[in-house]
Amino acid sequence: MKQSSIHEFCALPATERMRVVQHFITDHLRSPNTTWGFAIFRTVYTPESDSNWDALLEKLNAYVRFEVRYDFEKGLDPEPNDVVAESFKNLIFDDRGKYDGMELDAGIIDRVCLVIDEEIFNALRDAPDPAEDLSGASIKVIDRVNDAEDSHPHYEGWVTAGVGGLWRVYQIMMTSIGLGTRCEKGNDGMLYFE
Repeated sequence: MKQSSIHEFCALPATERMRVVQHFITDHLRSPNTTWGFAIFRTVYTPESDSNWDALLEKLNAYVRFEVRYDFEKGLDPEPNDVVAESFKNLIFDDRGKYDGMELDAGIIDRVCLVIDEEIFNALRDAPDPAEDLSGASIKVIDRVNDAEDSHPHYEGWVTAGVGGLWRVYQIMMTSIGLGTRCEKGNDGMLYFE
């Protein structure tokens, strides 16, 4: 079942219809070759980051795909999780002239984006394989939906999220709920996606 029509979705057993991946396929992967993912801004341009950039992106992709596949319940068909995982593809903004050393700014993109600066690059580079430890590293997530009424009082348009939780972040961003409503302040004073 690569793509689903509403009729195929309704014909599924109730236990399958309740799955997040089934809703995601029906709502967001309607046509062949449709992809989903994050806009990623690279803001670090060092010799090490230049030589390891592609491997770092593959590691980040592995975390997201592992999380999507890990999310399926035993006894249920894993194929929908595979469809969602394999359709994951990020949009990379990688231009040294524009983004080298860029500061976080919630106004740079339409909805949500990830930022890989030197700190995040080093943490992700050193993170274990997702099959060993899904908690891995953290990444900066910029979110333009900043509803001050519902957001954490210290929320300024970005949070830190574990790379092993980016599938959940994406699900939240597909709603009108801002990430600021789903964050907590850590002991270090940073805001973290819960």
